[in-house]
This record gives sequence, C-alpha cells and structure tokens, in this order.
Amino acid sequence: MGVNDGVLNEKALIGALNDKAVSDLSQNLKKFVKVLFPKCSDNDMVKCSKQGGNAKGDLQFVMSTGKKSVSVKVGINLSLHEENFYTFRTEFLDTHNCPPEVADVLERFIVELGKDYKERITPEEKELVQDFLLRNKQSLLERFVKNGRKQTPAEYIYYGNCNKGNCVEIDEAIRKFSSSKSTGFFQIGGISLQAYCRECGGKTKEQSQRLQAKLGESARKELSKNPIPYEECDDCS
Repeated sequence: MGVNDGVLNEKALIGALNDKAVSDLSQNLKKFVKVLFPKCSDNDMVKCSKQGGNAKGDLQFVMSTGKKSVSVKVGINLSLHEENFYTFRTEFLDTHNCPPEVADVLERFIVELGKDYKERITPEEKELVQDFLLRNKQSLLERFVKNGRKQTPAEYIYYGNCNKGNCVEIDEAIRKFSSSKSTGFFQIGGISLQAYCRECGGKTKEQSQRLQAKLGESARKELSKNPIPYEECDDCS
C-alpha cells in the first residue's frame, strides 16, 4: 500500500459518510457507524471529517450522542506510528528508566545503521533492547496505537475501505496486538520497531532520524483474516 492509498481511503470514507443519514449508508458503513454509536437510529445524521493536529485518530465522527475518534488503516505493511527518534528518547525512553546502553543501541539502529544492522548489533545488545521493550510493552503499544505523542487518543481502529472492513475498540486492538508476535528484529508484541524506509535513497535529515512502528502479519490478521486493499466505493452514493 502506498501512502496515497491511505489518503484516498480516508477521502472516500468521508465522502460516503459525511452528512448522510444512517438509513442511507451502505450495509458495511451502517455496521461501522453502529459499532461507534450503538444507540443511533436510522434517522440520525452522521458527520465525518478529517481529524487534524496531533490527534492519533484519522477521522472524527459526530452524531447527536457524541463524538468518536477513529484510526483508519487499509492494505498491508501497515505503519501505525512514526516519530523522530530524539523526540522518542526524550519523551519515552528518558521517562521509562531506559538504560543508557539500550538508548544507544536504539539510536544506532534507527539513525545510523544501514541494511547490515543485523551484523552490526550483537546478540547481547539485541537482548538488552528486547528486554526493555518487553518490560514496557503496554506503554509502547498505547503510545504507538492509541495516544501518539500528545495523548490525544483514538478510540477505535477501522481496518478496511467503504465496501468492507472491521471496526475494533482501540483497547481491544491493543490486547490483540500485545498477544501477537512480530517477525521484526525488535518486537513489541505483534508490532515491529524499525527505521523509517531504511533502504530508501534521498531521505531528508528528519526522515533519517525517524522511527516507525509497523503492524506484523499475525497482528493484522487480528483485524481481518485477509488483507483489505483500498477500493472505490461500490454503493456509497
């Protein structure tokens, strides 16, 4: 999935949902809305807009009964979170009793090393980092999946497009991801911690300092057995 698929998917969902009565929605989107607002009626109107600022959710839903913030994902190789490593070190590592040697290995892993990182990080160093990630798994998952940097949480995660998808309460998603297993070099349950686009050429300085939390295949299957790619809406008029 290219980044444009995510943008297109959000725009398609907004177009299919915003200013629509529940009764006018497709079966899939009606199911989606009723997960968010179980007590809504068919006559209720849906407001759906892009959520800006530092919110972890991508879309905000507003109905007469309240507001909901939803993180939206589609496709495969899903990026759940990105941020500058040095921000992460200040805001998370330094506040969670991270040993200096662990922070140093992570800095090398994210910022300095190329695709030969597996040969440049010793088994002992890997174990030190992995032990820290395991001890702080819940806090890391909450940062990467739910809260982001600014503690403006998403309340649900929707994996899918206009035509099909699955909406899960965010704490349930975290529980599922926590019990999954990633195949990445550094693992946080079903999520791998990695450098942003490690093998891409022409990265900016900021991009070369960026970490990325990506959802592994086993965790993605907790949202849907089969991958759901971006599609244009079938019957979302």
